[in-house]
Amino acid sequence: MKKIILSMLIGGTAFFASSQVVVVGVSPAAVQGNYTFAVQTDAGWPSYTPGQFPDSENWGMPLDFSVVGTYIQDTLVLVNDGTAGTDPNLGNPLSQEGCNPTAGNPYAGKIAVLRRNTCSFVNKALYAQNAGAIAVIVVDNIDDANLANNFMSAADTDPNGPLVTIPVVRISMSDGNHLINQMANGPVVMFIGNKTGAFQNDLSLNQDLVMTPPYHGVHSLLAQNGTEFNFDLGLRVYNFGGSNQSNATVNATVKNPSGATVYDEDVMVSLNQGDSIDIFPGEANAFPQFSLATYPAGKYTVEYTILLDGIADDFDSDNTYMATFVVNNSYLSRARLDETTLKPITMSQVKPAAPTGGGSYAEVVYCSSFRNANASRLAVSGFNATVSVDSVDANSTLEGKFVFADLYEWTNADAVYAANAGNTQLAYDLTSRATLNYDFANDVIKEEAYFEFETPYVLQDNVMYMVCITDFGQGLNIGYDRGVNFNATRQLLEEWINPLKVVEGQTVTWYGAGFGPDLTPAFGIRAIDATTVAVENLLNLEGKAYPNPTDDVINMNIPLDGKATVSVTDLSGRTVANREVTFMGNQASIDLAELQSGMYVINVAYDNGSKSAFNVVKK
Repeated sequence: MKKIILSMLIGGTAFFASSQVVVVGVSPAAVQGNYTFAVQTDAGWPSYTPGQFPDSENWGMPLDFSVVGTYIQDTLVLVNDGTAGTDPNLGNPLSQEGCNPTAGNPYAGKIAVLRRNTCSFVNKALYAQNAGAIAVIVVDNIDDANLANNFMSAADTDPNGPLVTIPVVRISMSDGNHLINQMANGPVVMFIGNKTGAFQNDLSLNQDLVMTPPYHGVHSLLAQNGTEFNFDLGLRVYNFGGSNQSNATVNATVKNPSGATVYDEDVMVSLNQGDSIDIFPGEANAFPQFSLATYPAGKYTVEYTILLDGIADDFDSDNTYMATFVVNNSYLSRARLDETTLKPITMSQVKPAAPTGGGSYAEVVYCSSFRNANASRLAVSGFNATVSVDSVDANSTLEGKFVFADLYEWTNADAVYAANAGNTQLAYDLTSRATLNYDFANDVIKEEAYFEFETPYVLQDNVMYMVCITDFGQGLNIGYDRGVNFNATRQLLEEWINPLKVVEGQTVTWYGAGFGPDLTPAFGIRAIDATTVAVENLLNLEGKAYPNPTDDVINMNIPLDGKATVSVTDLSGRTVANREVTFMGNQASIDLAELQSGMYVINVAYDNGSKSAFNVVKK
């Protein structure tokens, strides 16, 4: 069995306290989990190296998050500084940007949530702090794949920088919108800081190190039994708490569409404070592979749970992880599917950040890869995706814009993966198997499109393919699903799942990991039974009949051998003759001597469903 080595944390099972500075949703359940975040250019954040931006480190935050147990946890509050108007690009109220002071002390003892836009991070943070905030979460105006490395600076010349003494973090637009939506339903509590030692009893998992199904939309023709569709489960468990833990239970379950538990496995672990343990294929601790004898259509739910032995976990919001996959007769997808509509679930509309030199990319290609040992059972007829523009301005819509939608065979996929993510200049050997130029005709800012190829393409077994959308410098956004994380799974499979290509001038760059393992193109690949395509391609075969006109015998030449039924109808549609024939060498004949003079239609129907028709004249 292949052993997984998780590249993001190679080097043993112990971890450093500095790496455990996290932003975590505590409650309600809808916000629980870890959030990718950016920090201030301040030495108090272990992820920032002092001197990296020497003229922009003018913050006054006294906290040192490298110290274990240093954290802030409290309820979120949405900033409202009273500014009138709406952001012309994103449609958000300007009052949520916090670019002006807020009267009174409405954020007292809470974590302020505000939106990024035109004013500086320093001013936003200071105004929130002056209104009582104990920390700030900035909601970005894009979904930035490199968010964690894009720090928030305070220039040496900014006199307000030293006045900001509270921590400031920035999260993606999609994550921020999700939090804001949840805040409308009730209190939302977040944790910002170093979890190590913050709680006495605290085991946890990290979404970046949890194995998920390789496909979240599973075509039923690829899941006939457990040998055809199966997957490994696994995760890394951490002990962030102040106490050692013995005999903790790590549980993995799978429930079928009826809600019945069809997989239920436990692994017992013991962890000293500050340690972690891997439960992956090939490790001393591992779950059995998941497989079923049959896969009824519907949504299956995979869930991981960590339970301490006889005591409660003091911080249990990161003790569970859930994933789903939907078995269906229509779609294959890396992204999640809606179990009712079978459409891919779109959580973010994304595009690359603008080139460092300004302007826009000449070409951006968004891709989702797939391959299967039984792929020849399928023919791809097209795929679903969501495309949008940034602005809500009436003059900026999708109307008049276009994309290319392609199905590629990716012949050097394994070599590209082996070359590692850092080799972004390695050429991808792609052969187009189906292509479409799609024009947007509707005056809308977002459209769920179906890119239907002219002819379904029959796949080959064990061949890597990609479906891709290409935008030529129009700055379009493409729908992605943020609800799955392929970091661990793609390392076991040893394949890039969501490649991204950008062209700037003459420079072509491929990013095998795309925007990151937690951003998956929300593409629903529509596939049909390949055997029906074979028939459709043979339907309406062109044939000829001679002599025509004829006195009696008519010879038929059709490019297909086999048994067929020949029916002869007159111009009123009445069947006047039926014959069973066998085509050999593409030839067969029938005798029309008994028919009266006139025009007739000869219909040939083969046993496999193919057909042909032509007109003849009987003298």
